[in-house]
Amino acid sequence: MFGHTSQEWWKYNKYGMAFAHISQIQIGDVVQVVWDGHLYEYKVVDIQVKYPQHVNETYQQYAKLSQNNGKNYVTLMGCYPIGTAKQRMLVIAEQVQTDSTK
Repeated sequence: MFGHTSQEWWKYNKYGMAFAHISQIQIGDVVQVVWDGHLYEYKVVDIQVKYPQHVNETYQQYAKLSQNNGKNYVTLMGCYPIGTAKQRMLVIAEQVQTDSTK
């Protein structure tokens, strides 16, 4: 999932800074995602800062890991440092629970 960490003051929208606090997330934190009426919980297992051209390497690494261990992962990604588009911060979290009720 990609979210903006900052926005230009003249281009306001309510999601312009959805991931403004991504750099405060730490390994071991729990991330909750609501999708299609279901609550998914993930525990942060890795945090990486990459140049945009190297982001796909991390996706491939965790796709392969998921195939090998059968676990699900979510990646949160935002521009880093805040206010620039120089690099991307990737927060990788492993699924620990699903609330399957709608």
